[in-house]
Amino acid sequence: WDGAHCCEDGATCVTQSKYFRQCVPAKKESETCGDAVQGDPCHVAVSWAMASGIYAHPDYYPGLSPQNSFKEFQEALHWQKVHMGKEVNCKKPCGPGSCDFIFRWEGCESKREWDCDADQDDGSLAFHCCCKKYHNETKQQLLLAEPNAETDPNSTDDEHAVAKAKEEPSLFCVALMMPVGYELGLLRAQLARGHLGIFGCDDWEVFSNKSLRLTPEGDKPVHHSVVIKSNMTAPIGGQYHTAMNTHVFITFWNKVMDDKRSQTNAWTVKLDPDCVFLPGRLKELLRSDAGGLEGPGPEAGRYLNNCPLGLHGPIEVVSKAALTTYRENRDKCVKGHPSEHGQEDWYLRSCMKALGVQKVDAFNVLFEGMWACHERPSSYQPARPPCFAPQVSFHPFKTFDSYLHCYEEANGRVFDQPLVPISDPPSSANQRHG
Repeated sequence: WDGAHCCEDGATCVTQSKYFRQCVPAKKESETCGDAVQGDPCHVAVSWAMASGIYAHPDYYPGLSPQNSFKEFQEALHWQKVHMGKEVNCKKPCGPGSCDFIFRWEGCESKREWDCDADQDDGSLAFHCCCKKYHNETKQQLLLAEPNAETDPNSTDDEHAVAKAKEEPSLFCVALMMPVGYELGLLRAQLARGHLGIFGCDDWEVFSNKSLRLTPEGDKPVHHSVVIKSNMTAPIGGQYHTAMNTHVFITFWNKVMDDKRSQTNAWTVKLDPDCVFLPGRLKELLRSDAGGLEGPGPEAGRYLNNCPLGLHGPIEVVSKAALTTYRENRDKCVKGHPSEHGQEDWYLRSCMKALGVQKVDAFNVLFEGMWACHERPSSYQPARPPCFAPQVSFHPFKTFDSYLHCYEEANGRVFDQPLVPISDPPSSANQRHG
């Protein structure tokens, strides 16, 4: 894109590559770190939490145990702000120190790569753990990882991933893109990098309310986003203060069903642009013939429920039969009770239930970085943040550097056990809970 831009005040339009530019916020002066000093309110609060609170009220200290360090307790209280009903002004603890709490609970994947620049080093424990240890060491772990025996030794990991993505069952992958902001640049970079995410599916399409070029300048054929007639703005509301966007996605799904590829492919997968997605893993799971996917399935079709709290929107997987059921009976949803839900994922799961579409619990389809489904970052292995886990997708990664980092970690892993739908909620027993 070489035309006008509309960055927010204080942000600058920066050329990130020959393919796209991005609005980069002005760097703010970082809050300084500081270890609690004996006698100050923060030190008193941390000491009490370690000596008494963690034993009397362990639920007040999620992610912590009596074995965690003083600095890790201070890190937790820094984010909590309020402790035992009183405001506590704990600064970010300074590094170095133990990283167990940050790796297992806070996670490092949501930190954007530019946060790890030397001029962003605030001396904090979080910076030490995520930038000096995690972001450096995970790259080395990938380089030292044993090669996949199934992979042609002369092929690259990316080539192997694309080959796996072309296996059955076939996938039609779609995304709804905001016309301004980071999503256009993120999708352009995924396509240019080598058909990552939705671009690794058998068929794909990107929808927006403007026609925007997705392919790099000079590439043929040129591909633009498909236009839907909808106002893409949505108010924030509801219990969880999320976008009330059901009306937008009703129009979106209508447009998806107008595309013949939604009926020539076995499954349709809707993805958020910032969701790292490995189509080969999803295909392996869908071929498993287990965990609710046995046999050809009911006439009304199936959808995958990716969260024990109910379907979450970063990835939505519906069968061809389920889309047919929706096409023929959509008025029951659009004009009925499901449309009363403001959030699009609530709408879709309520609609599928109303139409008799089979729900298949598959909680290993999505790993949320914000604890949204009670899973915890890095919990699969304590020293390895979430993209090492055997999941189909990971969310959210809003810059291409962080997106690519996660993709490379995930794509470089080989697991002994085949992927099958997991219907057990996250717990200590299955290592998906902190």
